[in-house]
Amino acid sequence: MLYPALLSPEGEDAYTVVFPDFPDCEATADTLCEVYGLAEEVLAEHVRGLIGRGGTPPEPTTPDRIDGLGAPGVALLMVPVRLEPRRNVKVTLTISEDEKELLDRLAHEWDMSRSSLVVTALHDMCNRMGCD
Repeated sequence: MLYPALLSPEGEDAYTVVFPDFPDCEATADTLCEVYGLAEEVLAEHVRGLIGRGGTPPEPTTPDRIDGLGAPGVALLMVPVRLEPRRNVKVTLTISEDEKELLDRLAHEWDMSRSSLVVTALHDMCNRMGCD
């Protein structure tokens, strides 16, 4: 399930994500990549806690019903809720040398591992395409 979140800059060197469906759930980090990953984590923990207390997560609010969307600097994210524990597996990718150099450069610039960058790009693409 995807929940809407509002991403906004906090000063010059931080970003915050808030969830309209969960007012007391938010994530703040130094980079866009970090805040997106953290948003997934805090949302999953928040929903796990809600379920653990006997609650039921609400249906996601549709973007057209979100207050604050359209404010300067605010962007809409659709964040997946993943409640099952993840088990990492090792995979081998075949890419060109140029693509590997680009991957390494971007991972270094964004202070991420290759794997984190590929996973972040995968999630971003799924969010854009509407897949779970």
